Amino acid sequence: MTRTNKREFQELIKRYLHLTPVQRALIIEMDTNSQKHLALLAICKVYSFLRDFIVEVVREKFLSLDFQLTDGDYLSFYNRKLEQHPELEEFAESTTKKPGR
Repeated sequence: MTRTNKREFQELIKRYLHLTPVQRALIIEMDTNSQKHLALLAICKVYSFLRDFIVEVVREKFLSLDFQLTDGDYLSFYNRKLEQHPELEEFAESTTKKPGR
């Protein structure tokens, strides 16, 4: 197993273990679309930064019927979080500026 594969496998296990026993049992019975939704829930349980982005930005955009996420939306969110969590400054630039942002 390569180093990358091992890291990816560990990430999947971490996310899986954050699901409740009921959610773990359901994931094998669900259709693909529902599995993707449950996978996103697991990711949000593990990564509060992503959860906050979805709750604070994506939800508000959805409620206002604005279905376009922009770089500005992300940067505004990131800068707000930076004020609350200075440790974000320690993230590598490659982490905070992934392609597509």
